[in-house]
Amino acid sequence: MSDIVLPAHLSYSQVTTMLHCGEQFRLSRLMHLAEAPAWALVGGSAVHKASETYDLLLGNDPFSPRDLFRDAFEECIADELVKAPEGFEDTSTWRASGRASKQWPNKEDERWWREHGPEFVANWITWRQYSPLDIWRDDENNLAVELEATVEIAGLPVKVFIDRAMTGP
Repeated sequence: MSDIVLPAHLSYSQVTTMLHCGEQFRLSRLMHLAEAPAWALVGGSAVHKASETYDLLLGNDPFSPRDLFRDAFEECIADELVKAPEGFEDTSTWRASGRASKQWPNKEDERWWREHGPEFVANWITWRQYSPLDIWRDDENNLAVELEATVEIAGLPVKVFIDRAMTGP
């Protein structure tokens, strides 16, 4: 067995994986065993990226939720293809979650995300338009989106990102 090198810091997802299943953490994060990319992670990242784009443009985006999602989804697929372990360059080998149904026999795969992703982005936009909350701005007037912080948990540094800091009544 090769030497295992512990990361300099842990991410929040690494901590939750370790607490959920130590063996899963060891195999994926320390042993770096190849695992097929998951459509849920790609699609979720695309929804997050699209909603972030909307918020950073303060809603002055000329694109529809479908366009915002499509662009973000394509970017996330391209990013995942760059990172994909050998043997997983073909997106048809990626893991789909959820249940198979008559309409979605391949579960929540690429086609499912292309259909449902824009709806998730539209829901975010609707919520933002009607919410009394605003994105907080720091002293230099920067929007508080993706704020990076490092906290200590049980003596270990854990890097976290706060998606949005909001203010309101």
